[in-house]
Amino acid sequence: MAFLGPNIGSRYLRLYLTKNDHLKAPYISILSEIFNIREFSMYNMYMLTLKPQDLVVLLKIVATKRWWTVADLAGEIYMSASEVHTSFGRTAQARLFEPTDRIVKVASLEEFMFHGLQYVFLGVKGELTRGMPTSIAAPPLVFKHFDEPEIPPVWPHPMGLKRGYAIQPLHKRAPDAAAADGELYELLALTDALREGTPRVRNVAMSELKEKFAVYKHTMSLKAENER
Repeated sequence: MAFLGPNIGSRYLRLYLTKNDHLKAPYISILSEIFNIREFSMYNMYMLTLKPQDLVVLLKIVATKRWWTVADLAGEIYMSASEVHTSFGRTAQARLFEPTDRIVKVASLEEFMFHGLQYVFLGVKGELTRGMPTSIAAPPLVFKHFDEPEIPPVWPHPMGLKRGYAIQPLHKRAPDAAAADGELYELLALTDALREGTPRVRNVAMSELKEKFAVYKHTMSLKAENER
């Protein structure tokens, strides 16, 4: 029988058991629970869900443009190596990452970020706090395309120099990773512009991201040619 989702098979099981009076209630309960656990595991296997931190991993690869190890990558974004490995599994299944060649699938990532990001990883405005500027208040959008807003969006951070409304980062240590890598900072700030910006801000952010993704794609193409 094809897998139909959680609790579907267990309904057939309960129907069968209730029609056989010689099976006692305790056995019905135990068997039903076992069936539910098995189906829930199957459901999770087929319905793997991306996590916000997966974008941080992919954008760090885009920002790096050089040979990297999982250990180095994990250390630079303040995650464990196992977290990064698990992230690769999710993004590979989502067709955003090619694990064999270890490259980001730019066309797929663009499609997801430009058309789906704001609906799954919401950029909800929080309370006023001190933190690190992001979105329209961070480079490359600020000054180049827009004036600095009076109340900027910020990642809450104890060492932050700006006071503004809170936008939760895609990963709790993303601000620290961004502080050490200017290119990653710009990518994450542009991503936040897609999450919480106005249509005009989003359009400008898309244009900037397309340019950065094109540079990454070109760099990977050159590396592939040199390795032939």
